[in-house]
Amino acid sequence: EYPFVYVVGSNVNYGIGIHPGGWRGGEAGRDVLDSPIYAGDRALLERAYRARRTRAILETRVDADDGLHTKYLKAIQDDAKKKLRWETLSQTQQNWMYWCPLNRMEWTPTPFQQFNKLKYGVFVAKRSPHACITAGITLGVSLGVEENSIPRFMHQTIYHELRIADVKKKHHPCGADQCLKMKNDPLVGAIRSRTPTSAGMKGVDVGEKDLEDSKMKQAFTNMTVLNLLLLSAFGTDLDAVTSANLHLENHFSDIISENLKGQCTHGHSCKLSTKESLKNLLDLGRNYSKVGHLKEPPSH
Repeated sequence: EYPFVYVVGSNVNYGIGIHPGGWRGGEAGRDVLDSPIYAGDRALLERAYRARRTRAILETRVDADDGLHTKYLKAIQDDAKKKLRWETLSQTQQNWMYWCPLNRMEWTPTPFQQFNKLKYGVFVAKRSPHACITAGITLGVSLGVEENSIPRFMHQTIYHELRIADVKKKHHPCGADQCLKMKNDPLVGAIRSRTPTSAGMKGVDVGEKDLEDSKMKQAFTNMTVLNLLLLSAFGTDLDAVTSANLHLENHFSDIISENLKGQCTHGHSCKLSTKESLKNLLDLGRNYSKVGHLKEPPSH
């Protein structure tokens, strides 16, 4: 049903500082093709793998708990057509380019025992002018640029390397004055969910907190406008958000326990602070009163 969406039996991450290599060098493509492919058009994937040396390449990162604006990738593709070599080596465009979303929306589940007051959870608008978030990081590589010439950075260091260090050295290795673009078209490029499903748990806060403070920080107070934005930009709506919010509340302890089991296993992060946060949340969930606990809505 979705030939461009692939479900692959591999959790190896290339190109983001964990494993060397990417699509141009063939490492990522070989890993995917050698792994079980449960969904997606394999023939199309093989074509893309064979074409990796005869086309410009765009690699975009988006984790399972994040989303991108429906027009974000189109906007980057339009930029890339102007900046990168697509068809001939004689073109003078730059060798590579990074893009990151400047603005994002973050969603946090409703704190314990406050579901009836804020059933959608909390939506907050955020801007990162001096750092790249993981959702939407895109690396574009021109035709003719080999894998060993492609700089690959962890998301925390991209801005420093390409906007601070290079400017001080007056060195622009991509072949242009600008090697990183903080993308603000579309205005809100990404949406991030800060839930206990997160591997790193950064920014996750689902315990008791002041609801009035949450409301004051909530940038999207007009529910009609928010629903239209979610529907037009991210392919979801407040009904789906409410259902997800309720599911997280009803299965909170089970989700935390599963996340704990995955910590420090092959291919996953391993941070003591994350494990401590999960254990604290698990204790909080187990102590949470079951009186008046909400039940799952009936399936349609």
